[in-house]
Amino acid sequence: MIPLKLVDSNQMKKEDKEASEKYGIPPILLMENAAAQSVKIIDEEISIRGKRILIVCGGGNNGGDGLAMTRHLDNRGYDVTILKLFDENKMTESAATNFNIIKRMKINVVEYSDFKNYDIIIDCILGIGLKGDVRGDIAEVIEEINLSGKTVVSIDVPSGIDADSRKVCKTAVKADYTITMGYCKTGLCTGEGLVYSGKVIVADISLPRNEDARYFFTDSELLENWLPEKNLAANKGNNGTVLIMAGSVGMTGAAYLACAGAMRAGAGIVKLAIPENLNMIMEVKLTEAITLPLKCKNFFDENSADKILEFAKNADVLAIGPGLGRDEQTVKAVHKIIKNTDIPIVIDADGIYAVSENINVLREANVPLILTPHPGEFSRLTGKEIGEINDNRIAIASGFAKEYGVTLLLKGAGTVVALPDGEVYINPTGNEGMAKGGSGDVLTGIIAALWARGTENPAVAGAYIHGKAGDTAAMESGIMQMLPTDLLKYI
Repeated sequence: MIPLKLVDSNQMKKEDKEASEKYGIPPILLMENAAAQSVKIIDEEISIRGKRILIVCGGGNNGGDGLAMTRHLDNRGYDVTILKLFDENKMTESAATNFNIIKRMKINVVEYSDFKNYDIIIDCILGIGLKGDVRGDIAEVIEEINLSGKTVVSIDVPSGIDADSRKVCKTAVKADYTITMGYCKTGLCTGEGLVYSGKVIVADISLPRNEDARYFFTDSELLENWLPEKNLAANKGNNGTVLIMAGSVGMTGAAYLACAGAMRAGAGIVKLAIPENLNMIMEVKLTEAITLPLKCKNFFDENSADKILEFAKNADVLAIGPGLGRDEQTVKAVHKIIKNTDIPIVIDADGIYAVSENINVLREANVPLILTPHPGEFSRLTGKEIGEINDNRIAIASGFAKEYGVTLLLKGAGTVVALPDGEVYINPTGNEGMAKGGSGDVLTGIIAALWARGTENPAVAGAYIHGKAGDTAAMESGIMQMLPTDLLKYI
């Protein structure tokens, strides 16, 4: 199957250009399709009969979409008004054509309006072409839209959001719905862009099919294609063995959650390497997993690396990091294991800290690696400020993955999974209730188990399953009341 494609503004402009120059589809027809589909979607999503509708239009093609929508709404008998934010002498050709039609139809056009007089506000101000902050009169209008308390629908992209990076300008429309044209835009589905976009719906505007894409949404159908086929004759050996290096004094809970996540995600055997003085605690916490006590106290030391490398000979995947601690000896042990193991590794939490102490250790690995940082950990890895990372999640994650030849899972709203070949997947599942210590440890175990079972793209699949479990837990326990342990029941 073909994954749901994502594009940035340059790719979308290329799609529009090819539709016109290669296939002979005039821009005015694409605008008409966008308008017709948007009205259809609004009719389906929102009860608008009898409501007063205000369409706020700029002078570009995004405003042209709004002008064409006005005609469709007026023809259906809806009460619709245009708020004009453009100079008639500075419009795009297609937008100007639609405005001339509107004038002949004598549809109501105003240059100022009190938003309180309307029930639904449709944002067609800026579209995907925004670069830099919104200023002046347009910024004031956007602030009024946000303060209106009305249902807000943005067309293509909420005005004030960068369609590429997901960066939100100082002033941006906070929409309840975003109807985006042709393909979903990268800036709508991760970080703050996701928050400002509300419910995102892709409108089919009949662009010719183009499968040349590197960015995708993950969905359940894709996941089903990646998971290994069911084997009725399977035994625990068929489902893979996961070795987990985790835990230190005060952090045994992280080791437990990683092991439990791996077991719930279907690993046949889970083994936990743990400092020997913590082994009794883990014997009590864990029933199904096997503990492997090492001759070190409180935390892993450099000598324990050799023992873990020996254990790894009888495992399919190694997970390193949850609750590991940051002792200098532990860091050296992690480096030695990464350089010398023969099985794939999932690296999280304090394992990522160890890598950040010598980033070039990633180049010395001879096996596939998956790193799962949150923005703070990724900041340590890259040397970039957290704000810069959050404003450019896709680009920075993808650049890192390609540079170091790893899979990089950047946590956060709209988790980004960047593969070393340049493909990027955005995860649509999960919620703010998962932003608690321990959730990431469960994710580490899930990914390790899926990898050990032979799942294609285990980081992408793991992020989807982890988020879906969180969404179910939120419905059952309450979004802020849910705990990381609640996720385990719904994996």
